[in-house]
Amino acid sequence: MKIDGLPNTPGVYQITNTTTGECYVGQANNLMLRVKGHRDALHRHQHANTPLQKAVDIHGLDAFVVNVLEHVARSPQEDEDQFSLRLRELEDGYIYVLQPAYNDTGTHASRGRRSAEYRERLRLRRENPPPEPYRIGNKVWPSYAVYVERQRVLDRAAGLVKSEKGLTPE
Repeated sequence: MKIDGLPNTPGVYQITNTTTGECYVGQANNLMLRVKGHRDALHRHQHANTPLQKAVDIHGLDAFVVNVLEHVARSPQEDEDQFSLRLRELEDGYIYVLQPAYNDTGTHASRGRRSAEYRERLRLRRENPPPEPYRIGNKVWPSYAVYVERQRVLDRAAGLVKSEKGLTPE
């Protein structure tokens, strides 16, 4: 599992078994440190996620690749708790869309670290799943609202603003 080039920034990542196509989705405030932690624990045969560890034991660490699904920036208005919640909700959206084989196995170590309130929200989401994911081309978005928000951010970054005439330069 190569981690060269991963940023030290917040985001959502995916660890994929290139042999089977199965994956794990996670989020971190520091992508490089978090994935390095996964790699080191898997290398020592001490990873808390038993199915992921078994897959590495069978296929080898070199059969796994890491991709950043989304970089996330903290807005100035967000405190640490709000940002962490937004990051976890984004992770949940990707988990819902991708249905990764190595997530939520009952042995995942992070279960105990989640607050009771957050676990209750996850339970309610499982009982009342969101509408089908929104697809544009080959890109899948957790929802139309997420797609619209990402487009707004990209348009703003490109210096475009919405007007009556459509998107125009600022």
